[in-house]
Amino acid sequence: MILTFNIYLYVIRFANSLIISIAFFDFNLILLNNFFIPLLLNTSLIVSSGIPKNKAASIVLLMELKLSYLFSLASIILLFLVGCSKNTGMKDSNVSTTSHLNLKEGSYNIIREKSELKWTGKEFSSKTHTGTLFLKEGRINVNSNGMIEGKVVIDMTSISVTDLEGEWKDKLEGHLKSPDFFGVENFPTAFITFQSTKKPNKEKKINFDGELTIKDITHPLSFTVDLMHTEPFLKAQAILSFDRSKYDVRFRSGKFFENLGDKLILDDIEVDVLLVTN
Repeated sequence: MILTFNIYLYVIRFANSLIISIAFFDFNLILLNNFFIPLLLNTSLIVSSGIPKNKAASIVLLMELKLSYLFSLASIILLFLVGCSKNTGMKDSNVSTTSHLNLKEGSYNIIREKSELKWTGKEFSSKTHTGTLFLKEGRINVNSNGMIEGKVVIDMTSISVTDLEGEWKDKLEGHLKSPDFFGVENFPTAFITFQSTKKPNKEKKINFDGELTIKDITHPLSFTVDLMHTEPFLKAQAILSFDRSKYDVRFRSGKFFENLGDKLILDDIEVDVLLVTN
């Protein structure tokens, strides 16, 4: 009878420990559960004072039977938890492999009337001027790999001032169009060409490298675009910043004139761009 119970218990214990060992990739658990634990239980009970050997053996069998059932229950729970964690890991890996936004391949014309360019210029005295520019034309192309390239043409004759009114507005607009600034009579257009460095991510942000041409002078330009719409048309917003002194716009620039004091006009000009396509 004792032999039968022993065989039954060792089969249950070995199966349980094998399941747990596979789940956690630790086959030392088989040795621990089938040899060391029974040895400790049997030894501690048998050497206890006042308990006959046969009775101690029966007590050990009963205790091992209860422990085996508990261990079986623990095995099932642990296997369930491990299986859930593996499934979660698989889902996470799937998310990471689809981290890019897929845009529809094609060519998009920029709608001049719906697009906006808002510029900001600052003086050393913290005085700020703002204004607008109009686009003349533009096009954006999305290739089969989801990469984007394009070109926009800016109408420099459309430059206007929005923070002033009346006579002061007219004077500043005329000055900005003069050779002191952008010389629009000789250079009526400016250009921006650009190409994405990576596919758009799930946050709908795209990094671009490109070139800005003003007064027939070209310099590199990098910026980040936020995609506001992708279907059925593209709508994107970006903030560009460029150093006017690099384009021979010298008026009251600290790089060309000294001792300007609070008359100094800062070289960096910021342009808030909104592009809308058809």
